[in-house]
Amino acid sequence: MGAIICPISILWIIGFAISVVTICRWIKFGRVSGYTGCVLLYCTLIWPLLLIGWFILAIKDKIWPQHFSRGDRSAIRAGWSDLSREEYNAARRAMAKYFKEHPACELTGHSVKKDLAVHHIIPIWANPSLAADPRNFITLASKVNIHLLFGHDGNYATKYTPNIKEVSENVRMTLSELAVSHRRP
Repeated sequence: MGAIICPISILWIIGFAISVVTICRWIKFGRVSGYTGCVLLYCTLIWPLLLIGWFILAIKDKIWPQHFSRGDRSAIRAGWSDLSREEYNAARRAMAKYFKEHPACELTGHSVKKDLAVHHIIPIWANPSLAADPRNFITLASKVNIHLLFGHDGNYATKYTPNIKEVSENVRMTLSELAVSHRRP
């Protein structure tokens, strides 16, 4: 494959250069109007960038897992970058399976799927060997910061609550015992 890519790349660069020079000469000698020449030149300069962008999008998930492509460094701080590709994929599959079995926040009972995520009780940065262990998972609501407040005491980078399962059971029991009054119409 490498032997094919090199000659193709050279031919592509030569063809690109010839296109640019030809369009510039057309503009200079008046074969095309200034506006048309500018449009041709713009198109000639833009299409290689579009092809490169398309190529990067096509191979992005093969070389860089989707979890890392958010633009922030949270995945690296969380320890995902410490995992091999196989460990990463195994952890994601195990988390998806856990989410199917536990489709509601285990602390609040919230069940809107887009607001929920499976989280590690003991973070990957603390113990990478537990990344795919279902006993280390808990489904928590992310939209209302349940994960941040209860799972990490407000700090993802340095804290975690190893007894979050017991905490969630106590919170659910307390919530069920609350006497809720409703306003009369």
